[in-house]
Amino acid sequence: MRKAHPDGVARARRALREIANIIANCDGVYLIGGQTFRLMCEDDSGLQHRGTLDIDILFDNTEIEMNEVRAVIEEILKSGFQRSEYYGSFRLTKDYDGKPVQLDLLTTEETGDINATEVVHPQHFPDAVVIKSDVMEIEIPGLSDEDEPTIIRVPGFNAALVLKTVAYKSRGEDKDIIDIYYLLYHYPGDVANLVAFIKPLLFNTNLKVRESFVYLDDSVANGNAVDVITGYVISTKSGLSTEDASIIRSGIKRRLNNLLVRLFG
Repeated sequence: MRKAHPDGVARARRALREIANIIANCDGVYLIGGQTFRLMCEDDSGLQHRGTLDIDILFDNTEIEMNEVRAVIEEILKSGFQRSEYYGSFRLTKDYDGKPVQLDLLTTEETGDINATEVVHPQHFPDAVVIKSDVMEIEIPGLSDEDEPTIIRVPGFNAALVLKTVAYKSRGEDKDIIDIYYLLYHYPGDVANLVAFIKPLLFNTNLKVRESFVYLDDSVANGNAVDVITGYVISTKSGLSTEDASIIRSGIKRRLNNLLVRLFG
């Protein structure tokens, strides 16, 4: 898997500036997903993020009323986003330079009280409880160079790693294991803090955290995860020898096992 096309990444970032301007002062609204990861890391020069072409927003129903959810979505629609013709009422798109950027709207609770013909209907996101215990704020550049940056809330490193691991078990997609490694690579502080965050969640059967990390452990042990990550890292560099590639692969496996051995050992 290679990095996303830079033009598509740039379009998504333009869209994010517009969205951030709408949700910045709204309690209970979070930016989640791959779009957050590069923004969380002050410097990703050692390992660059793969880039992402879409945006995910989560509404936390314990913090925001449904009439407020409606109001936020209506502001997004006014900015030019439209309901997707093919994916139901939780997905919006807007064209930038003739190419669509996708925006998915998620919620912590089932929202049967929303009339999907009246307003876009967010999709249920059952794992959002993890985010509540680990939130950070990040800056999004303003719409123009003269505008002040906006502050939005995102899952912290611990929550993001757990959610990505659950997604990896659910979907098995290469992008998920690459994101897991990216977050581990840039993890601030001692990985012991991450282990301390994860361990209590292993006993919550509703979140499927244990089985997700077991799946990750198996994927590292059989080499699949390490192969995918190694292929990505090598694709971001040039002029590597076979020995260089071998050293990179060993380092990737060591970093993943450093987490997993502490978690299950």
